[in-house]
Amino acid sequence: MRLLLSLLVATAMLLPCFLSQAQAAPGQATKVNWTVKGGGFGHGIGMSAYGAYGMGLDGYKYGRILRQYYRGIQIRKLKKQRNI
Repeated sequence: MRLLLSLLVATAMLLPCFLSQAQAAPGQATKVNWTVKGGGFGHGIGMSAYGAYGMGLDGYKYGRILRQYYRGIQIRKLKKQRNI
């Protein structure tokens, strides 16, 4: 999912660059400025791979790790395997 999002963002950022070059007349240069601002550590929703890995290294079991990132969940066995 993260790879797909990264590819979509990269495509969206590069697309105007290609379009602006396609519209320029031969022999003319088009000046393109890019300013990218960001911060934080992602969208803040879901499980952090680094955090979950660190909890695993500290000896936490999978249930505790999942409950850390997804509050209020119930972990239980399914009675019958379901094909999704």
